Amino acid sequence: MKAVLAALATMLGLILIVINLRSLDNENNLFAISSFILILAIVFLGLLLLNKYYNKLIVKLPSALILFASYLILVLVIFFGSRLFSIEWAFIAFIISAFLFYDTKIDSRFLISPALIILGYIPFLLISKQNAVAETAAIYVYYFLVAGVGLQIAENIKKYENSFDFDKFIKEFLKKRKLIVFALIITGFIAIDISLINRIKSLELWKWTSIYIFIIALVFYWISELKQEPFRQK
Repeated sequence: MKAVLAALATMLGLILIVINLRSLDNENNLFAISSFILILAIVFLGLLLLNKYYNKLIVKLPSALILFASYLILVLVIFFGSRLFSIEWAFIAFIISAFLFYDTKIDSRFLISPALIILGYIPFLLISKQNAVAETAAIYVYYFLVAGVGLQIAENIKKYENSFDFDKFIKEFLKKRKLIVFALIITGFIAIDISLINRIKSLELWKWTSIYIFIIALVFYWISELKQEPFRQK
């Protein structure tokens, strides 16, 4: 059944490309759509051929490694992908990450939380008058949310136990208070230094970015303090 669907998708992509080549008065919109469908079909066919080896490999790899590799790929796509392809194609990387998370049972909140962090960054981009960057960031927020919410729906349907749980990860991270305090101090110094340098040379983007990172570190420090409060009362 999967092979039939893949073949039909490939044929549909080829048909759309032929139609577009015969009618070039549509500003290549149809060509972009047909190319997208064709590449998805090729990827699907490739996954069918590698499915047997993929299933064996995905079980052996630790979830933490999958999470790190997915984040690394998404970071590279966000910062450098625009030099190679349009932002619409970047969505494929998010879909692939969602499938990897699903296969390794990684908590969907690892895809949703970056969306919230980037969403909080957008006002600082607007303050620094980086409107174009803010618009691009908003698109990536949407990509993270679509992939994350889609994965969360799959989690609720399958009701499986996560191999890499978000709550446990946050609890373990908040226990490392020395690391959080160190990050708070370092980000604070960097924010102050860049703000001072900004008086001499315009570094508005770096200034507000460093301030936002400091605020994130401050929030984590505040949460870790709240977690320690019940133990202090005892």
